[in-house]
Amino acid sequence: MQEKETRTVGVILAAGKGERMGGEIPKQFLLLEDKPLFLYSVLTFAASTLIDELCLVLPQGREQALRAWVERFVKEKPVRYVLGGATRTLSSYNAYSYYRERGVRVNLVIHDAARPLLSIVDLNAVTAALAISPAAVLATPTPDTVYQVNEGHTIVNIPPRSSLWCAQTPQAFRAEVLEKMYACEPKDAQLTDDVGLMRAVAPDLPIRLVEATEPNPKLTTAKDLPWLKYLLEERKEPNKGE
Repeated sequence: MQEKETRTVGVILAAGKGERMGGEIPKQFLLLEDKPLFLYSVLTFAASTLIDELCLVLPQGREQALRAWVERFVKEKPVRYVLGGATRTLSSYNAYSYYRERGVRVNLVIHDAARPLLSIVDLNAVTAALAISPAAVLATPTPDTVYQVNEGHTIVNIPPRSSLWCAQTPQAFRAEVLEKMYACEPKDAQLTDDVGLMRAVAPDLPIRLVEATEPNPKLTTAKDLPWLKYLLEERKEPNKGE
């Protein structure tokens, strides 16, 4: 029997509330230059030759307006639309379930829409790493000494800085890993990303770190906006497929 084809899907998580940002509009939909923040990530994924299609995870009630933006700019790849869950992990689960229910086998490359400046070089590096590893994540080595503290804010440990990396997205997973991760609906609300879920259900499987080559900051509070705008202005050339 011929093995079922595996598609590589770029999942853009854009269903978060962005409560730390404040304001009525979730941060991923704020205009940055002439486009909403989430669209920058969509365009980068659409330009990659390693991504077969996109899956945009949206909050309920905004589907029509956001689809209009995507359909205006994205012509070269199919885009699917999925409603988000109550947590980030459940939003990823909803994306995976969309394909599982349709009998489509997928690798997922999951990205936070609040990181609009992901470079196509780094996206492709994380995606290509699935050829040699069950999972991969974009990250940067921490430049600072990190203290581990107890509840009383007393230092209890100072881990070697060389062993500490700051997690980013995208985070990519092979189909067989996703089947283990999502054998049942994730329940742990403390999980902050998809790598955390994989570590919880498959701790023995390796996850490859891919060092970011370009700034890929996350918009968390209003103070981050000037930095994002500055970096965007510094990038004179648009992302192009490789």
